[in-house]
Amino acid sequence: MLLPPKLQVALNIVSILFAAFFFAPTVAIVASWNALPGDQLYPTKRTLERIALAVTAPNYGTQSTLQTKLIARRTSEAADDVLKKSSSKGLDELRLQAAALRLQITRAPTQKAKRIAATQAVRELRRTQVRLAQTRQTLTRTTRPVVTSPSATSQPPAELADDIEDTEDDIDDTIEDIEDDPDIGEVPLEPSPTPTPTPNSNPLFGTQGDTNTNDANTNDTNTNDAVNNNGDHPASSPPGRRNPQRDTNTPDQTPQDASGSAL
Repeated sequence: MLLPPKLQVALNIVSILFAAFFFAPTVAIVASWNALPGDQLYPTKRTLERIALAVTAPNYGTQSTLQTKLIARRTSEAADDVLKKSSSKGLDELRLQAAALRLQITRAPTQKAKRIAATQAVRELRRTQVRLAQTRQTLTRTTRPVVTSPSATSQPPAELADDIEDTEDDIDDTIEDIEDDPDIGEVPLEPSPTPTPTPNSNPLFGTQGDTNTNDANTNDTNTNDAVNNNGDHPASSPPGRRNPQRDTNTPDQTPQDASGSAL
């Protein structure tokens, strides 16, 4: 059945708007995913993050987890910005994100929620410190940074190294500020990962090497038993002592005369 021309045009317009409404955000997310501070799509990236934070606002735990994950994103951006663009803009964004995370913790509705959010935050900030130290070492090991996208804001390595150290100090101050809260206290370190069993390990008998050792010990025991059964001295017998089993089987050596009578 054919629709009237005006109705057909209206449906086409609605279809286009519907597709644009759902397709455009997806394109924006993909296009801005790897944008760095100073890039044209970086403001779009930050706008999408603010929308995500607004959507998760009703659930404090979910929003706190998202804020913590954004710290990891800012850390990665800062490292790439320093090494690829010789810029400290990423470090500035990282400082702002750390301040937002600290504010998020103070808004916890309960002491338990605050403790959980603080633990996640402090552990992520400690990982950030490690990443920043690695970036600074990489920067100082090379005579000049690998600048893939030079710009007018490029900074010399020595100045970048100082900015990284300043950011490390700011992160350390944020961690101390969080742990100074009497409702939180010192956050324990992350638990060590469980060692992965080796391919030759056996949950009941240990590793393959232990099994071979046990087999060797069993063979030694069997050898000693065989020696004892043949009448030789056991390893634990004192020197010069005869085996009673051998004494039983040995013929009597008492001297006799020709008639067979004992002398």
